[in-house]
Amino acid sequence: MKRRVHGVEIQKAVLGLLQQIAEIVYAMQSPFYPDISMEACLSSVNAVLEKRELQHALLVGIELDRLAEQKLLS
Repeated sequence: MKRRVHGVEIQKAVLGLLQQIAEIVYAMQSPFYPDISMEACLSSVNAVLEKRELQHALLVGIELDRLAEQKLLS
């Protein structure tokens, strides 16, 4: 039987991943923008992820990955 995943668990996982993405953004952008802050990077990551087109692309990518793992793609 599958275990139910609660919203709190999802929220914690997502926030952790957003923080990791923001850290990557910071590492890549700080040489060009020495005054950039982690808060600005996190805010930018959130703003990008709120775009509907990106959300759709992520959902398609996740579904394709799932299908590939099941060997359901040609």
